Amino acid sequence: MVLQPDAQPAHAANAFVSAWEAVARAEKTTSAKYHLVRQPDHARVSGDIAKQLAIAGAPPVDDDIVRGISLHDEGWKDFDNGSERLSATPATYSGENIALSAEGRPLSFLDIKAGDFLRA
Repeated sequence: MVLQPDAQPAHAANAFVSAWEAVARAEKTTSAKYHLVRQPDHARVSGDIAKQLAIAGAPPVDDDIVRGISLHDEGWKDFDNGSERLSATPATYSGENIALSAEGRPLSFLDIKAGDFLRA
């Protein structure tokens, strides 16, 4: 699951952070409310963006690359909808089958242990 907390992650004003650092901060931010994005949905949107991507001087993104990007998280589908339960990662489940930490926070893809990550 990709988390978008209502509370904004802490960062210094006008300080550069890499895209990965920005994602990691958002995924680790504690919030009273989260918007949840299932991993396959994130992948499909990423593919849609890549399909429209045009960089001067770079070769175009072909259909095989777009398909690969669009499907790169498909293995998480059953974990994100709760029909497949995490076994290596400690979790409880909400009534909506969302995997939660012991504190009740939705689990981010960054929280998932290798045993479950590899299964996905």
